[in-house]
Amino acid sequence: MYKKTLMMIFICLTLLLSGCAKKDTPSSHSEFVMDTLCTITLYETDEARISRAFEILKEVEAEMSNTIETSEISLVNSEAGKKAVVVSEPTFRVIRTALEYSRESDGNFDVSIAPLADVWNINSEHPSVPSEDKIRNALSKISWSDIKLDESSSSVFLKREGMKLDLGGIAKGYAADAVADYFIEEGVKRALINLGGNVFVHGAKEDSSPWNIGIQDPTTSQERAIATVKVNEGTAVVTSGIYQRYFEQEGKVYHHILSPKDGRPVDNELVSVTIIAKSSMEADALSTTMFTLGLEKGLAYINASKKAEAVFIKKDGSVYLSENLKSVFELTSPEFRLANP
Repeated sequence: MYKKTLMMIFICLTLLLSGCAKKDTPSSHSEFVMDTLCTITLYETDEARISRAFEILKEVEAEMSNTIETSEISLVNSEAGKKAVVVSEPTFRVIRTALEYSRESDGNFDVSIAPLADVWNINSEHPSVPSEDKIRNALSKISWSDIKLDESSSSVFLKREGMKLDLGGIAKGYAADAVADYFIEEGVKRALINLGGNVFVHGAKEDSSPWNIGIQDPTTSQERAIATVKVNEGTAVVTSGIYQRYFEQEGKVYHHILSPKDGRPVDNELVSVTIIAKSSMEADALSTTMFTLGLEKGLAYINASKKAEAVFIKKDGSVYLSENLKSVFELTSPEFRLANP
């Protein structure tokens, strides 16, 4: 299932707050939404706008979660192989973007991966490795090319019965963008949106200095930054990694980032990929897509596309940066090393 780890990235509060003027009065609230802990901080006292921001998150979840039976995605899934389903403009836009990444990655990222995520069921209380028959059966129902979108009617049709969409690899990104858009409309000057590691910085610091975002050590679930990246206002930082949603069986670790190609957790020596982009939805989709593509193809894609910047971290502690990120990235842990300085 394409879901980002709960705390793959976190805000380095000491760094962030030290750059804000003393008259800033942070107002922060956290809730468990979209299957993750979400925290929104405004650098002004404004409980009403924070409350509305969480309403937006819950609205996105109600429309796009495939685990809520009344959601638009669940309705699309239930009508697979039968008929097209008209969805709202936001849901249609997110599906269309996810389908674009499915196409660009040649199916390494596949928005129809839900049947495979279901058989692995890594978020369950007692997950286990599914049988080869179950994996093969799930793979037979995955096919991004069998998703038909009709722009004129805003409808979605899954051509084969048993197909299911999973927007877990992109919906949180869209939700962060939606909250940021709301803050812009309301004239909110400065905010941090952290949807379980999908971080978006809205507005600039009073001293106009960059925000500092810490990148989590991918070898531990403890909150420990191994690097920081400086970003300007209106920037998303999103990570996909293997170490927080996983289980062990017979001495082997199985993580949640599944390959639509062979039906198993992706194994390409990467432990995390962090994406920095102007759109949180794009960063969300790119982080999983680049992870599934692997270091060589992923880094080449990022450098050629100019859509975003990226940090790739391998199991051996080597860190690879996209071309334009090197001047704003600082490695702070001696346990890791820059492989392409």
